[in-house]
Amino acid sequence: MQETEREVVAAAIIKNLNEKSVSHLDLNFKGNNPPRLVPFVHYVTAKIEGKTVKFIDNKAKKVGMQSFDKNGLAKGKPFIIASVALLYGVIGTPTANDDSAIVDFDTAAPEALINGDFKIEQDGRPTVLELPLDVMHNPNPTNTTLDREFKVNSYPVLKAEDTLEMTAELPATLAGGSDHYAKVLLRGYFLAN
Repeated sequence: MQETEREVVAAAIIKNLNEKSVSHLDLNFKGNNPPRLVPFVHYVTAKIEGKTVKFIDNKAKKVGMQSFDKNGLAKGKPFIIASVALLYGVIGTPTANDDSAIVDFDTAAPEALINGDFKIEQDGRPTVLELPLDVMHNPNPTNTTLDREFKVNSYPVLKAEDTLEMTAELPATLAGGSDHYAKVLLRGYFLAN
């Protein structure tokens, strides 16, 4: 990341956070210990059942299923979103379990999924991010992961410790006979010293 982009992103974080959220950081960008943007990819998965998909349901952090602990970010760990991606996978034989940790997310999503809307909300704030799912899904990515992501130029910020909700609303239910799964990747940065 170039120096100017780093400063723009850090400024966006600071502008969107309350003073308590960043009080532990040295925000002097020209000093000896300027804030660093630490790259990170958060992810959430969900079994798709019905027209409303809840990606975070107060689950504990679990490898392969969710990188968030419970339904929010840890204290002092605000996160800025730089890009998002939607991945889709299917298991042919339906089960009662949520098997999202073992699904290959390598399939083009069906129309009923990509014609839906994705939303991120946090306590008492207007919607943090709202996008049509089709801009988040690239059914033909190459071997690089970045070409399947949608760059979010507004750099929205997820505040630390605020309750976080991620949902998708679909226009129709997906075809029966299989278990359908979605994975959302949020590529971005933590601000740290």
